Amino acid sequence: MLTLPADVRHSFFYRYKRPVTHRLIQVDRVATGSPEAHELCKRQQSYDKKSENVMPVDSQTSVGLWKTVKKSLRKASKRTARLRHQASLRWNYVVHRDEGKQPLFLLARQRTGGNMVLDYLRSIPNVSMAHEFLNPVFYYGFRPRKNSKESLLLHVRRSINCLPGEHCGCKILIGQFPLHDISLAEFDAALPEPRYLLLYRRDVFRQFVSLKIAHQTKQYLANASEKLRTTDVEVDMDELEDLYQLNATEYRSALDTTGINQRCLPFAYEDMVADPQRLFDSELFPFLDIESARVSTGLVKQSNRPIEESVRNFREIECKLSKYRNFDPVLSPV
Repeated sequence: MLTLPADVRHSFFYRYKRPVTHRLIQVDRVATGSPEAHELCKRQQSYDKKSENVMPVDSQTSVGLWKTVKKSLRKASKRTARLRHQASLRWNYVVHRDEGKQPLFLLARQRTGGNMVLDYLRSIPNVSMAHEFLNPVFYYGFRPRKNSKESLLLHVRRSINCLPGEHCGCKILIGQFPLHDISLAEFDAALPEPRYLLLYRRDVFRQFVSLKIAHQTKQYLANASEKLRTTDVEVDMDELEDLYQLNATEYRSALDTTGINQRCLPFAYEDMVADPQRLFDSELFPFLDIESARVSTGLVKQSNRPIEESVRNFREIECKLSKYRNFDPVLSPV
């Protein structure tokens, strides 16, 4: 939080207050113990109490001014970081280009455990995974522009080139492809035989609740249990059905993409949480064609509360949830 120096804070946020003596003089003018004196004291006490809770006009103006300044500074800082990052990508692509890297991408939806899978992958020797190359919110993400497919693909190539190791890539939310007006097929054709890990969550209901909690608490990942934020939410069945249908549509579009069937491995978040090492040893390591290694993560699950406690209207909707507790992108119809 931005704090101001004491002299500036006092000059902006505080007005001159008259000394209390003028009130005593007014009371002394009335006979002590008279009804008029008591009434005057009550009025002054009431005025003092209200004035303590009212922010002066100049204070409100200053707060608005500083919010605007902070917002402008954040934008300028992000713009500077983006320019520096782009310059670094271009320089490394010209001077230290490495065409021998194996592209690897984690395809997922929001609140399916993508950040935790990324952290597990980063713990593997010779594997390097970034966050989201295609997310325009971050300074290292690509911002959508008209007719920018070639620029997007070049940004991905440059970003992969800057990562150490043989297997390099990032997480991509499936819905980010339409944002940049590019299909997964076009993306796949422009890169040398990339491999895809398709992460989904069987329990769409828990995914929906997790998404609502994250939106309300503004916390999307955590590395310590004591830093977790949580809140109670209410589930709207129409919104839950919309998420279910969107999941089915986007996962099906990815699985139906021509040419990637042999290079795409679907797996469930629930299997990873139950036994991550077993999942990697039995499925992910053979698929990636790399030696088995010990995997670990510094992140923690963001919701350890029973789902009944997190959802205020759970008892009302419990009988309608069976459809949303066992989603499978391979079997679920669109």
